[in-house]
Amino acid sequence: MKFPDLEIHNFLAITDAKINLSDRGLVLLQGNNHADSSADSNGVGKSSIPEALEWCWFGETARGLAGDGVINNVAKKDCFVKSVAVDGHITYTATRYRKHKTGKNTFTLKSFDGFKETDLTKGTEKLTEEVARGIIGCSLDVFAASIYAAQEKMPDLPAMTDKNLKVIIEEASGASLLENVYRHAAKALNDAEKELVTRKATASAAQSQLDFIRSQLVNATAQVSSWDVNRGVREADIRASVTPLLPVIKKLKEDVDAIDKAAIEAKIADCDSKIGLVAEEQKGLTALDKTLADAKVYLGMYQNEVAMHSNALTRASAALAGVEHQVGCPCTSCGRPLTDRELAAAKASKQADVDTWKKAVAEAEDKVRAQEIAVNDSQRARDEFAATMTDITAVATQRAVYDKHLASYYDLVRQQTSIVNNAKNLRDQLIAVQAEANPHQKTIDTLTKQAETVEKALTEALAKVTEQEEEVALEAEVVKIYGPAGVRATILDDVTPFLNSQTAKYLTILSDGNIEATWTTLTPDAKGNLKEKFTIDVNNSLGGDNFKAISGGEKRKVRIATALALQDLVATRATKPIELWIGDEIDDALDKSGLERLMQILEEKARERGSVFVISHNELRDHIKQVMLIEKLANKTTRITEMAA
Repeated sequence: MKFPDLEIHNFLAITDAKINLSDRGLVLLQGNNHADSSADSNGVGKSSIPEALEWCWFGETARGLAGDGVINNVAKKDCFVKSVAVDGHITYTATRYRKHKTGKNTFTLKSFDGFKETDLTKGTEKLTEEVARGIIGCSLDVFAASIYAAQEKMPDLPAMTDKNLKVIIEEASGASLLENVYRHAAKALNDAEKELVTRKATASAAQSQLDFIRSQLVNATAQVSSWDVNRGVREADIRASVTPLLPVIKKLKEDVDAIDKAAIEAKIADCDSKIGLVAEEQKGLTALDKTLADAKVYLGMYQNEVAMHSNALTRASAALAGVEHQVGCPCTSCGRPLTDRELAAAKASKQADVDTWKKAVAEAEDKVRAQEIAVNDSQRARDEFAATMTDITAVATQRAVYDKHLASYYDLVRQQTSIVNNAKNLRDQLIAVQAEANPHQKTIDTLTKQAETVEKALTEALAKVTEQEEEVALEAEVVKIYGPAGVRATILDDVTPFLNSQTAKYLTILSDGNIEATWTTLTPDAKGNLKEKFTIDVNNSLGGDNFKAISGGEKRKVRIATALALQDLVATRATKPIELWIGDEIDDALDKSGLERLMQILEEKARERGSVFVISHNELRDHIKQVMLIEKLANKTTRITEMAA
């Protein structure tokens, strides 16, 4: 990956600058401060260039500056850095603003594939930065450690803790990708194990369900057998009820057949014929009986009439006597005695009533006497006619005997019919019982089908369990492969010799091989198991036996060698090797011999990487032919001039 264009505006010490960082070879960055007489080249913005690149892509500088802290302290606003990165055929443009009049505090990201520009900016700055890290292919720590040996934050790799060194080496070597793969694999294994538990639970549930259905089948089979036995008992009971009826039916049939019904009916008909001969006589007798009855009815009516009129006569006589009794009695109104004359009219009225009712009684009594004669005449006529009628008593008596014989016949027939019907009902019951379907058989059929379905489901569930067990075994193997003792260890086994080889190469040049720096990534424990432990052990054959014990210049050489080795690792292992390296005052604390040896290394590095920038206060133009002069003018603006040494 290359960074051809870098545009800076009001960022740290730089007011305006446009710099090409791609394919520049070895370039010396020097400064001249015209605005501050107390400084020759400090404060002009040399270090601001790599920090602007870092801030643009990661939102933070190598010195940890972020937010408003990166804004030029004179302008105090309108800060932005635009960086172009080329990765293969795709060009990316990142622009980060701070207190900018149009860009505000935003971070934008675009890509161009030669035909179309695409806006990669997301809804939040954090999301856009995630896209940017994906484009660069590493974190800020690895980016800074691999391309930038900073003035104030040069990667002090030998002094780093195991944790910090581990992060840098893993990301630089690509092992961090394996760690991600390992985490994903571990998650996949965990998910697979959870799925296995779920599938086993499903299979267990299916097995429990199948066991339950089978137990129900056993119970249902017992119920079928019990029902069949019960049906046999019911059949036997019905047969036992039918058996006694058969001889009874036979005997009744014999008794019915023994009676000559036709003969009895013929004799009854003969009696009825004889009785029919006196039918006309009976009609005459009936008419006379009716006449007699009617005469008796009228007689009763007339007798009632006499009684009724007699009662009325009695009341009228009493009323007349009451009037006659009042003669000589005092008047109720004046007290004077009443005379016969005064009561004559009342007496005449009451006498008339008595006379009327006497006449009515006499007339009614005449009707009674006449009707009594009529009743006697009717009775006599009826009796005389009855005496002349034919006597059929013997015939009626004989007919009654024949009726009893016929009734006995029909009684036998009814008994026969009842018992036969009872026998038929029992036969129908027997047929119905024999035709009954065992109700529990349907349950067995249903349970059998359910068992088949569940057995199929269980088979499938067990197959899925087996399949998942294989998946778990596979995922476990993947976890093992990508775990610390797997491919990760293989990579680190490969990385460690490379780092040691490159570090040794650079230290050989810088120190004539007197200083050794040994990278360690894996260390066996007491049981022989490999454990990750990241250290850099330093030894000077002519001096101290650890990093703290060597001199400042020697430490500088070790830092440079390990930093360059790490960048070589990034170049060979990283997903996107970066063709840029910036050394900020890396020549500090080096003697003349060390400086010459460093320049030899940097010239080789520039040929390999395309661009190596050396920021220095020292006069290095004898070693570096390209010079970029960064000046802070008296008005505190920035001017950049490129020249040949």
